[in-house]
Amino acid sequence: MRILVKYASIIILLFLILSCSRRFEKTYEVRKGIQLFYSNDGEKKLLIDNSGLVSITASSEDMKSMCITFGVTGNGAVKLGKGLLECKEGTKVSIEINGKEELSMSYKASMGKPYITGPYDELKKLVDKMKK
Repeated sequence: MRILVKYASIIILLFLILSCSRRFEKTYEVRKGIQLFYSNDGEKKLLIDNSGLVSITASSEDMKSMCITFGVTGNGAVKLGKGLLECKEGTKVSIEINGKEELSMSYKASMGKPYITGPYDELKKLVDKMKK
């Protein structure tokens, strides 16, 4: 019985790993489950939902994963890990590395999905810095 449970656990774990790897190359956990990863849809934006998931998408040649923490300032500010669904449109969002602000963007909501937009060149510079 123990062997059966052990094999079932391994099969379930492999299934979860394979299903995640189809959508995203890699993910790394950060505080309170916040993650930054590249998606395969080719759009250049950060997506945030109420589970605290953060993603940044870029062109396929940049499919590398790395972690950041983020803070939200301005009207509608929320604490780290709470998600951005309560933010108001136009809220300033700061991406920080080791407590130093690296990039500011604006919060928007579209079709019920919150996201952050910013200049692609600046996002690319931030990504390059994180690779080092």
